[in-house]
Amino acid sequence: MVSHANRRQIAQEHGTPYPPQEQALGETPSLLPDAPICAVFLLLFICAAAGHMTLFKLNIHRGKKFILSGMVFGEQNRDLYYCEPADKAV
Repeated sequence: MVSHANRRQIAQEHGTPYPPQEQALGETPSLLPDAPICAVFLLLFICAAAGHMTLFKLNIHRGKKFILSGMVFGEQNRDLYYCEPADKAV
């Protein structure tokens, strides 16, 4: 176990504060790791919206009106249409 004096000596040798070696959550987005991940989630979100509308139409055709599927589809479409670009988000 490293004593408090040794930690202080190591910190003085390396200088404090020093920048982190890996990116933490919530830092400035960059193109390479963020764009492909966002594209995958966007595709999954669109597929889920299409699935909910398909289920809603199949249930209407069968004579069963399950409105929750239509509501989820509408909410997902609203989120897709009104999403903000990353550079304009707060």
